[in-house]
Formats: sequence, C-alpha cells, structure tokens
Amino acid sequence: MKKRFLFNLIIITFLTAIFTSCEEEDPPQPNFYASQYSASDDEIVISFNDQSSDGPNSWFWTFEGGNPATSTDRNPLVSYTTPGRYSVTLTARNSEGEKTVIFDDYINIVALYNTTWTPMYFEVGGESTTVPVDGYALFAGINSTTMHFYAETSGESVGGNQVGLLFTWEDNLVFDDINTWDLFINEDYVFINVKNDGPDDFYPFIVNYGDSEYEITDNITIDNDGLWKETGYYDAWDYMEVRAYFKNDPLTYVYWIEGTHFNLLWVENQGLDLWYDGSKSTKSSMTKSKSLNKNHLKIKPTSVKR
Repeated sequence: MKKRFLFNLIIITFLTAIFTSCEEEDPPQPNFYASQYSASDDEIVISFNDQSSDGPNSWFWTFEGGNPATSTDRNPLVSYTTPGRYSVTLTARNSEGEKTVIFDDYINIVALYNTTWTPMYFEVGGESTTVPVDGYALFAGINSTTMHFYAETSGESVGGNQVGLLFTWEDNLVFDDINTWDLFINEDYVFINVKNDGPDDFYPFIVNYGDSEYEITDNITIDNDGLWKETGYYDAWDYMEVRAYFKNDPLTYVYWIEGTHFNLLWVENQGLDLWYDGSKSTKSSMTKSKSLNKNHLKIKPTSVKR
C-alpha cells in the first residue's frame, strides 16, 4: 500500500513538471504614465514611469521633441524646451519577445509670451511663475487637449501697490498645431513712462484728468533725477490729459494733452514716454509700441480692474 502511494505521487509530480515546462511567458504589454518633475521658464522636465505587465526586463523609449530623444531606463527623466505636441513610444521586452505602444500627442508643451510693458504673473496647470517683460514661460499638458490658465499684470509702486489698471487673462488653451500664445494689451489702453528734469519731484500723478469715469490718481513719487520711471496702464482717449503735480508746491503742475503734446499710435501694446525738461512751458513726449509675433496666437485681456 505504501509503494502504490509513493508511485502515484511520483506520477503526479512528473506530470506537473511536464505541464509547467510547457507553459510559455507572454511578451510584455507596454504601458506608462507621465508627470511633471520640474519646471523653469524655458525648460520642462517630465518623469516617465513604466507600468508594463508580464515582466519586462528591458525598455526602449523614443521621445519626440525631448532630450534625450531615446532612453533604455525603466523610468527616465526627459526635458522639453520647445513648444509643440509630442508623441512618446515605449517598447518593452522579455525572454518571450517584445511589444510597442505609441501615445500620440501625449506631451503638449505650451509657451505663453509676455508682450506687455510690465512683468506678468501666470498660473497654468497648477504651476505658477512671474515672467519678465518680453519673456516667456513654458508649461506642460500631459495626455490632455486643453489647459486652463490665468494671468495678470499692472504697473507697480516701489511698495508693491497697483499703479494704473490691472489686466487679467483667463481662458482654456486648446492645443493645436501652434502651442504658442502672445498675451497683449489692445489699443484702448496705453502704458506711460515719465522722466522728470524739473526742479521738484512729481506727486501725485493723474491720468485722464477731468474725466469723472476714467480719471485715475496714483499717489506715486516721480523723482526729479532725469531717469525714466514706469507708471502703469491707463485708458487711452483722444485729447486725454496727463498731470503731474510738484510735490513741494501742490498748486503747480505739469500737463500733457493728447493731440497737442503727444499723439497716440492707436495700436496694440502702445506706450507713451512723457518728459518734462524743467521749463515752464516745454513738455516733450514720444509714443512707441511693441509688435506681436506673426506665428503666435494672440490673447487679449478678459477683464480690467481699477
């Protein structure tokens, strides 16, 4: 009886070994996800994380538009510096073979350009940054076709208070063949710089003087040091008047009137330089503007706050 039991056990063990040896592993099924690892204004670093099944032991990645362009790491880090829509390819291998998966337009690198005269604050996809004048910032959209963004800018006093108007932008960016946008200010507004070569500092500074709806009084000091001082954005009007009072002689002021002392260009991103040379009658000025990029999409402000 013991011998028969032992014999049966040997047969079962032998058959189990045969069936086990006949089972084959499958080639791996590649899969992955990505997340933003780090960001600066001109570079986005993306972390790619392998989620392939069936035991891969080697990986080969291809990153369109990325650096490096290829990788054999299981979980590589890849940087992107150019706006665009980029695909990612992963080939996973094991002893039984390999399979490949392609995620088309998986990485969207977005560039937002500050074409205004003031630094601009951005919030995009959970990331935030402040972009200098004529600068830009990159943001990443991962496995998505749209991205919500918010931006704002205004003139600012030495103490950080708003000067002039505050402009805000808020919308959904739709990823297309062009992933680059210029944020600009339209011709209804003008940015003003002032240079004071007079005998006294200016304080306060008043734009659209006499207009009950659009007059803005900014309590800022414009030193009489002959240096250009930024103020802020203001509503642009025909025949608008700008006044700057003498700080130590509040009844005395300098004034500039559109059409007499300066002429607005009535173009996007227009600026105005006002100069007082210290005489009783001479007020000099110059208007200027910034051009937008022809191959960028344009976004104008969605709201203006006084």
